[in-house]
Amino acid sequence: MPCFLPYEDGALSIGKYLGSGGAMNIPSAIAGYPVTSLRTNAFVFSAIQSLTVPDSVRSIGDYCFYGSSNLTSAYIGNGVTNIGQYAFAYCAALNSISVGNSVKTIGASAFTSCVALTSITLPASLTSLGDLAFYNCGSLQRVFFKGNAPALGGGFVFDSTPATAYYLAGRTGWGPTLAGHPAVLWNPMLTTTGPGLGAQDDQFIFKVTGVANIPIAVEACTNLANPVWQQLFTGTLINGSMHYSDPAYLPTNPERFYRISSP
Repeated sequence: MPCFLPYEDGALSIGKYLGSGGAMNIPSAIAGYPVTSLRTNAFVFSAIQSLTVPDSVRSIGDYCFYGSSNLTSAYIGNGVTNIGQYAFAYCAALNSISVGNSVKTIGASAFTSCVALTSITLPASLTSLGDLAFYNCGSLQRVFFKGNAPALGGGFVFDSTPATAYYLAGRTGWGPTLAGHPAVLWNPMLTTTGPGLGAQDDQFIFKVTGVANIPIAVEACTNLANPVWQQLFTGTLINGSMHYSDPAYLPTNPERFYRISSP
């Protein structure tokens, strides 16, 4: 179980986890006191399999989840601004991670040797990416950046990693490479009007265009007020253009909404 340590400001931090494996949902508060940080080494070599960090937490300490080899998925809440050095290093089974939209700094070697990780999206808030942050992530193919090019703590952020960096139109500081790896504009656009597009013979057909060979995912939902997005397609925008036909579309169906996201 977690050991909670008091802060002088009345908040709490997790100092050391002594529990077993399974899902770890960090509480946002204990006895009315907010949990605001995960301290250095708090979950080092733990057996947890999934992780949810609530919005109350502002920082994840150095070596926090180091060597947690059973951890497969992690959700980092929107309150976290700093991910410490080696925080998720050697989490060999980690294949899914959602990074909240307030993270500003990612420390050196934070995700070193996360060998199962294939893709990660980093928020627009990110300003600094530490040296060797994604070192030896042999399966990491895609790193999506929502913001401007971050400052680099060293020149070997992706060393021994095959990743390509993708960035959005209108962001600054980007060139053809980032830390020696390709940096590519990610700009898919969805068009529903034109010849052969829209509702056609109980199918809905639309066109996606953008930079050639960028990875994309097509998703749909039926309720924008409370969306549950269903992934319809993942692939590559070969030659910069593709038509997609939604076989689940029917004129009698509720409204369907579509979006293009990073896979």
